[in-house]
Amino acid sequence: MTLDWKVVIDCADPHAQATFWAAALGYVVEDNSVLIERLLKAGAISQDILVTVDDRPAFRTLQKLGATVLQEIKEPGTEHVIMTDPEGNEFCVQ
Repeated sequence: MTLDWKVVIDCADPHAQATFWAAALGYVVEDNSVLIERLLKAGAISQDILVTVDDRPAFRTLQKLGATVLQEIKEPGTEHVIMTDPEGNEFCVQ
């Protein structure tokens, strides 16, 4: 049985953290380059929100894509950030 899941970590350098944790846990860092190339070709994103990681295009950060932090929650048993996407839809990042 294969389990597929993602980990979200608040950090200054998300690509370095992804590389570290993938190696530490025996996982593979998700490759978004095909999606990024499609979005670039369609004009949905611009080159300025991208970086190159391991010779592939990657998104800079969540917030640099246009998200806005609404509230940081620190409660017993949970810490997460409530954000909105560029259209104002709320989502949480733990």
